Parts: sequence; structure tokens; C-alpha cells
Amino acid sequence: PVWKPTDRYLPEEDPLQRVAQAASPAHVFYYHCDHIGTPYMMTDDLGDVVWEATYRAWGETQDVIARVSQAVGIAARNPIRFQGQQFDDETSLSYNRHRYYDATTGRYISADPIDLSGGFNLHQYAPNPIQWTDPLGLSRACCCKGSYSGAKQASQYLKDAGVPRARRKEIMESFDVGTINMRNAGASEYGLRYYDESKAYAKGRYLFETFPATRESLAVKPEWNDMTKIQQWKVREGEPMIEGRASAQGPCLPGGQVQKFILNLDALSKP
Repeated sequence: PVWKPTDRYLPEEDPLQRVAQAASPAHVFYYHCDHIGTPYMMTDDLGDVVWEATYRAWGETQDVIARVSQAVGIAARNPIRFQGQQFDDETSLSYNRHRYYDATTGRYISADPIDLSGGFNLHQYAPNPIQWTDPLGLSRACCCKGSYSGAKQASQYLKDAGVPRARRKEIMESFDVGTINMRNAGASEYGLRYYDESKAYAKGRYLFETFPATRESLAVKPEWNDMTKIQQWKVREGEPMIEGRASAQGPCLPGGQVQKFILNLDALSKP
């Protein structure tokens, strides 16, 4: 029914009571966003910070601080999270136009409506929350210009070094292509190498940064490496290296851990 302020509320006719409220004057706050458009701060006309938050990797707010604005006398409220998302206090989910997103798990709670054409993981938000967004809950997009420049540099480096095309393709596909960075090793550059002395040896070109690690996060197939031993290596300062996140090797090996590829084995020495 059409409700007017003079009407009497009858639960039988309308179970959701709507209480008339006096309209309040509008106030302006200014958003400060990161490189993918996620707001981390709001300020008022005086430049004072009235709202700020820190986030976990997949958009869950860790610390939210809201202050009363001295300029307008009210506290700021911000429901906006990742691009296209509005946080719902009642469900603790984020409305993302076509689907609801759960920031605690980094997944949509419903499958991609495109069905099997959406790939292996129909609940995935994006490959990573650093460079990708999905404002409509339907199609992810990389928001960083030149996001594949690192991959192009790495591919050219391998080509110039005389690496055969098939091997270059294999190396590049071991990385999440959008995360590849080509750089030189620093003065204190170290890496860990998992090996088994039969399929994979202690001195190898792939190094990882963190310990402990799982086969799943490293995306290492059992036929490649049993991962029974570990060795730390120091990378020679200035040595070219390819860095990025390990790409998935099927649905059971999602990858995601940072790895380094050093072409020249002579650049590795024991600490």
C-alpha cells in the first residue's frame, strides 16, 4: 500500500513499519581511495579525518574508526568496500550488484551465473585483490595499466638469454602472469628451495620466500618434486630474476605464493 504520514500503521496491511523521519541537511565528506578504488579514509570540509579503516587481503575491515566531524557535528559512515560493493551490517556481506560477496573468505556466496563457462572456481572473486576488481559481480577486470609489462620484460629476457620457446612458455606459465615483476637481486636476497634429490635437486632455479609452505600454495605437482628437503640460497647481488606468484596447476593446486626464478645457477651460493 501507498503510505502517507497521516496514515495509521496496521500490521495486517503492511508488516514492515515505516516511520516518518524529518529530512536532515546533506553533508559532504571526501573519499580517499587506494589504487583499486577501495576507500581507506574520509575527510570533512576542514580536512579532518572522520572515518578510516584498514583491510585484510580480501576486503574484510580489520579496524574501523569513525569520528564526529567538527565541521558538521555528525559521525561519518561508509558502507563502500571494494569497487561496486556496499557492506550490509545485518548479514556482514557486501552487496555486489549481481551477487553477495563474503570478505572473510574472499568468495562470492553464490556461483557465477554464467555457469561452467566461468571456469573451475565459480565462487572466485578475482585472481588477486591487489590488481583486480569485479564491480558488478559478473566479470573481473585488471585495474592497473601496464599490468603485463613485467611479463613482457621477463619473456624478452628469457628470449635474449637463448631459452628455447617451449621452455620460455613453460616458465611463464608457472607464474600468475599479472603478478610478474622483472628485477635485479638486492644486496641481501635469499630464497628457499624445496627438493628431494631425485626429481628436483637442491640447487634449482625456482626459489620461494616463506617457510613453512604447502604443496598447494606452491602449486608443485608430486611428479615434479617430493619436497622432502629444504635448502636456503643467497642470490648474487644484481642478478636478473623473475618474481611473481605461483600460478595454479589445476583445481587442487591453487598456488598464490611468491616465487623467484633465477636463470643462472652460478648466481646461487649457500649463506
